[in-house]
Amino acid sequence: MHEHATTGESYVHEAFFYDGDADFVASSVEFLSEGLSNGEHVVVAVVPEKIEMLRAALGGRADLVTFIDMAECGRNPARVIQVWADLMEAAALRGSRVRGIGEPIWPGRSGDEIVEGHLHEALLNVAFPDGTRLLLRCPYDVSRLDPEVLRTAELTHPVLVSGQDRGASRSYAPHDLVSSAFLDPLGGPPVDLDAEVDYGSGDLSTLRAVVAGMAARHGMPHETVEALVLSVREIAVNSIQYGGGCGRMRGWVDGGSLVCELSDAGHIHESMVGRLRPHPDDEHGRGIWLANQLCDLVQIRSSSSGTVVRLHMAVPSVPAVREPVG
Repeated sequence: MHEHATTGESYVHEAFFYDGDADFVASSVEFLSEGLSNGEHVVVAVVPEKIEMLRAALGGRADLVTFIDMAECGRNPARVIQVWADLMEAAALRGSRVRGIGEPIWPGRSGDEIVEGHLHEALLNVAFPDGTRLLLRCPYDVSRLDPEVLRTAELTHPVLVSGQDRGASRSYAPHDLVSSAFLDPLGGPPVDLDAEVDYGSGDLSTLRAVVAGMAARHGMPHETVEALVLSVREIAVNSIQYGGGCGRMRGWVDGGSLVCELSDAGHIHESMVGRLRPHPDDEHGRGIWLANQLCDLVQIRSSSSGTVVRLHMAVPSVPAVREPVG
């Protein structure tokens, strides 16, 4: 790799490979300071502990930086592209470029979250046109992340940064990853389901009741139950309207999350579905957009054989009473 300047106006999406917290802070402060000197809109979207480290290292300059809790806004990676779009729209009104650090994959994320984080990273390359005024650096901790995660980052970023080296990725192939991640089926559900129900246009109230009961059994607070029920309803309506008129919902607990899987015979052709806020006049994409805002994780897989949408919502750690299906 070779070093070159980052002060141009074209869209740049780069992976930054760092070795532990000290390396992250030192390199990030240099990167952010350059942006502040250039008069750019400087943004940091990382987990809270890294925000505190950077605030301390930046001192008084920290007040000039926009900090975003990635553990909150990026828990579901499908929300993050709209966050960057909103930041760029605001910066454009001031005539400035956005220089950002965004870390969608960090140590401790679940396997499903990492898969969706990689898909998000791949889609960032097609979400904005080449002339977009955004320099986005995505950090990856080489000391704590699995080597396969690092190899996949080389597929999803056209530019790689490591120490003082910066250059083009020889492995860059985001379209291959998007195709495989969006088309390849998810692993099958467990044999021991919490709920299973077929639904059509006359079954939405029954479906809502089943999901609400399942969520309540696992101790979810009322507002979380309502969010999950609304999300399931929106996806089910999509099944009825665009997926052949019917579908199937299956529910189970996976680790610390309750999963509601809705499947139908429809085919979603747009891999960016639900990641950008629908225009008020748009007729499509509202249901998935809403589910992305409400759920902790949303997974979509779609091909000519049908569509599967999995909605994940965290359950409290207190053991809940299990009731048999039916």
